[in-house]
Amino acid sequence: MGHDYYASRMLRDQDESARLDLQHHLMTKSLGYIVHPTISQRLVSGCKIADVATGTAIFLRDLFERIQDPSMDLHGFDISADQFPPAEKLAGNITLHLSNAKQGFPAEHHGKFDIVNLRLLTAAMENEKDWADVARNSMALLKPGGYLQWIEGALDQGSTVLCAVPGGDPEFSALLAEGMQKMGPWAKDEESNSTCSTLTWAGRNLTRTLKELGVAEVGQDNTSMDRFPEDRQVNTRMFIDVFRAIAGAYVGRPEGFGSMDELREWHATLLEMTKKEKVYMRYDIYTFVARKAL
Repeated sequence: MGHDYYASRMLRDQDESARLDLQHHLMTKSLGYIVHPTISQRLVSGCKIADVATGTAIFLRDLFERIQDPSMDLHGFDISADQFPPAEKLAGNITLHLSNAKQGFPAEHHGKFDIVNLRLLTAAMENEKDWADVARNSMALLKPGGYLQWIEGALDQGSTVLCAVPGGDPEFSALLAEGMQKMGPWAKDEESNSTCSTLTWAGRNLTRTLKELGVAEVGQDNTSMDRFPEDRQVNTRMFIDVFRAIAGAYVGRPEGFGSMDELREWHATLLEMTKKEKVYMRYDIYTFVARKAL
């Protein structure tokens, strides 16, 4: 694998942190749960839960707010601490760690967790090996019989502009398409109108990969990010913010925007155009629940 520009240069500023929190709440609303109902019985006093690629720790913070059980031991792991909240703003039972899910977690965390959660790692995955490595390393965190909850989106669908009114907004569609050519390895191919295959990988292959790793059982269910149509416009603006963060990792490179100013102008123009509410973007959500063998 070559140099991971997503890991080293992904935008992790305050705007991106706010977007991650918003994305969590929108997705949780669409799903209807924060922990899948088939494993929610594991949320008992003293349980240990890990959140991989925790970002702002919003999953752990929201989970604690809902359950309010200080005996639960909550741990977040991420490749960067840039978006970690200050320790004084976290509940005392939340601990955050620097760790690269592709490379594995420290041995002291292996076999310790009742539930391991992962959400939306697609944009950080460069190839099939990344998926298998993250799955294997995350399963290693679980106790025997523990559960992995992995939620992904069909992010290739998120770059498809849909009409909210007849005819949509051709100017918006053209500007988005122009910027999508500057997303590094995630760029959309104009002739095939398709994005990098890794953006569609999870829905087709993650169940198989988990089975190959020897899980005792795995289930998948699917819903839509726009299950509540009233959220379509806020979702659309959030998707545009996603593209800003991804594109920011490739600014100044041959496959990216020429400068941050150019990226900011593209991003701001698209956001302004969404106020007309002529178009929207959405994607499907896949939830995988796997149980580690005893």
